[in-house]
Amino acid sequence: MQGTSLQKDYVWKCTVCLVWMSTFLRHFEHDGNFPTKMEVLGMALSFVREIRYPSKKKISQLNHMMNSSAWFITVPSKYVHGDVSIITDVLRGHPSWSWIGQKEEGDGSTIWNSEKKTWEKGPRPKAPDGGWLYGDGGKYNGMRHYCFFVATPQMHGGTFARLFPDQTDIEVCRRPDAAARYVSKLETRIEGPWQSPGFEFPKQGKRTDLATRDDAVKRVLAGADPDELMRKDPKLLAFAKYLDRAYEIWMKEKGKGMRDVHCLYVYGEAGVGKSLWAWLYGKRHDRDVYRLTDYVHPWDAYRGESVVIVEDFDGRMRLDDVLRWTDRYPVELTARYANKRALYDTVIFTSNRPMSGWYGYDEFEPKQRPINRRISTVCASLGSDGDTIEFRHVAGPEWPEKLADESLRSMISESTGVAPSGADGHGYIEKPETAPTKVSQPVTDDEVYPVDMSSPKALPFPVDENGIPID
Repeated sequence: MQGTSLQKDYVWKCTVCLVWMSTFLRHFEHDGNFPTKMEVLGMALSFVREIRYPSKKKISQLNHMMNSSAWFITVPSKYVHGDVSIITDVLRGHPSWSWIGQKEEGDGSTIWNSEKKTWEKGPRPKAPDGGWLYGDGGKYNGMRHYCFFVATPQMHGGTFARLFPDQTDIEVCRRPDAAARYVSKLETRIEGPWQSPGFEFPKQGKRTDLATRDDAVKRVLAGADPDELMRKDPKLLAFAKYLDRAYEIWMKEKGKGMRDVHCLYVYGEAGVGKSLWAWLYGKRHDRDVYRLTDYVHPWDAYRGESVVIVEDFDGRMRLDDVLRWTDRYPVELTARYANKRALYDTVIFTSNRPMSGWYGYDEFEPKQRPINRRISTVCASLGSDGDTIEFRHVAGPEWPEKLADESLRSMISESTGVAPSGADGHGYIEKPETAPTKVSQPVTDDEVYPVDMSSPKALPFPVDENGIPID
């Protein structure tokens, strides 16, 4: 046991000796002065002390407490062994950070007041040579520490604090310009200052981003599309909620007026290309198209598009809603979170059946006349070449434009600028050697649905010669 004790004592003495020698040499290289015994002892003890870093719990707490891009840190010299590189190495490891700092002695200096016969804090005195007097075991005994101002990207306090010793005091800078000057003042400087390359003192100025936000809001209130603005200038994404709110106000204001709404109901067999034609038709006229496919919450994603395509209409909509949505008067569209205003002037329904085929006689018959007044109904079929979509007017007003038979491939080429596979430069394809047979449609040429409700073939249930439903 005695041998073990002697070995430990020997190791301890050797360690202190080595630390003393290294401290002595480092101090001598720095300023050419021999350190005092008290300085050497303090430095030696600081080297023995282990540097501790924040725990996970403390990091988590700081993450919830602080979030900033400007920081003020203070580290007592003894907790980094008097080695500023422990701090500056961390700072230099982040090239995007801007920082400045120095080693200084706190304002713990005291001066003897001969009148009051007591020691008082006062301005730090100067030596005869003009240099500041610092505590070295005497009366000017403020704590020696490192203080730095650090400008970083926006980050949480814990993320920043975990890089520095646990005893580091970290504060959020409310005035970065004042903080940067504070950490470089001459009155208390011992060493330094150290700073990042190209460091400039921050200036307190106006927020130019607010002017950018206000300008964007004004443009949206005048009718600009916020999505288009944010696509051109990604910085505006930070103000998305302001732009969306401005767009809601614009929609509400514009939706107060009456609109000339044109409605088209296109039905035909599956695979004819009705929905594709409707979408290409809207794009041909350089219009924004809204595809209504969710019948539970149909208007949640509506953003004021001028063309609405109701795809695969199957009778799940109430006829009262159909008539309300196609009305020329101001219409409020029910949606989750906030209702929308109808700004569209074109509505195109696509379906596999005539509209009467989705509703019972008692439900559809009272709505027949207003539907006929508002909605143009056409039957679509696919031509023998498997590419041309053909239309036949069935009921309702004539569509403002004559719906001519045309090639879907040609429309795709016109919309995208790229000819589909198998098409020539104009989007047309050669007629296949074996042409498919023309598909029969659910309404014959002599049928006048939905003008004549007595037509038995236009109804999904049997009727007698007088048009009365048969039970």
